[in-house]
Amino acid sequence: MLRPIYLSEEQKTLFGCLVVTIANDRQKQEKMDILDEQMDSLKEIDRAESYLVCSMYEEAALTALSVLSQLLEDDGGVVEDFENERYNIIESAAMVFVQSMRQLQRTAEMLKELKELFGSVTAIPFQVFLTSVCFQIRTLHPMLNAFLRNFLLTLNMWTVNIFLSRS
Repeated sequence: MLRPIYLSEEQKTLFGCLVVTIANDRQKQEKMDILDEQMDSLKEIDRAESYLVCSMYEEAALTALSVLSQLLEDDGGVVEDFENERYNIIESAAMVFVQSMRQLQRTAEMLKELKELFGSVTAIPFQVFLTSVCFQIRTLHPMLNAFLRNFLLTLNMWTVNIFLSRS
């Protein structure tokens, strides 16, 4: 049978400080783990950008795709906080992917791949979506109109009716 332990007020205070210190250390470690993960992702994106600059487009696309898959898997495919560093990392990786796909002349697959990665057209970072649409306009891909309509309808933009009536 366990016997109760009686602590003096001073011991209770010290014990309370110890518990708070341990909790703070855990929070610091969690933040450090997140920073380490972000640094690893940034290093991979930097490598993908280097591949892109060196005209190694397949390697750039695969590296960016790998980073995106990992980050989106961790987030459950949802990226909403535009001020978040993680969002910026995801957006950077997606831009490298889009540019690589363009150089590989695979613009027809671009939006389909992005939609699969992000789960929906509206989950794709806007700048990435816009860039991929611009690349597809140049190639006049027929799926572009359907993707664009879906994007605008899902965002409930007030200009949707005007846009659809003119197209």
